[in-house]
Amino acid sequence: MNKPTKQTNCKFFRADTGELYELEVSSKWSISTVKEALAHLSQIQPSDQILLCDKYKLEDDKSFGHYNLPSNERPIFLFNRRCLQANAPLPRETVLGPVNVQIPPEQPFPQEAGLLGELLRYEHQFKSNLEYAKVRTLLGETISQTHPSGHISCD
Repeated sequence: MNKPTKQTNCKFFRADTGELYELEVSSKWSISTVKEALAHLSQIQPSDQILLCDKYKLEDDKSFGHYNLPSNERPIFLFNRRCLQANAPLPRETVLGPVNVQIPPEQPFPQEAGLLGELLRYEHQFKSNLEYAKVRTLLGETISQTHPSGHISCD
């Protein structure tokens, strides 16, 4: 008796618009089957789709399992071959939902004396700058206001 194939939710990130598509897929599915399913969601013909995961271009004649997919830890990027041509029109504008980021509370400043204290204060400042840079990068430098709650909203 054949065992039913387990299907897993898999995320596909569309490179030209930033959209996210989610599909229930099986490791036994061929890449061409996945492309057919993506065509219904993305309106990109399977022959125009390029799927990349890690350093691999996913080939139509291989199975998803050949690439150890599906995996929640490994994003798959969907590219539209037509958008990569020299005279290609710009992709349609996509309105993405609002972004709400929680800034972690600032940790107390280290009070130790001497060289250890200096190193701890340097590490503290470095971590604070790193967290701030992550938020700025995530929001694409479009921070409009910070709320007292620690939330940042962008327009």
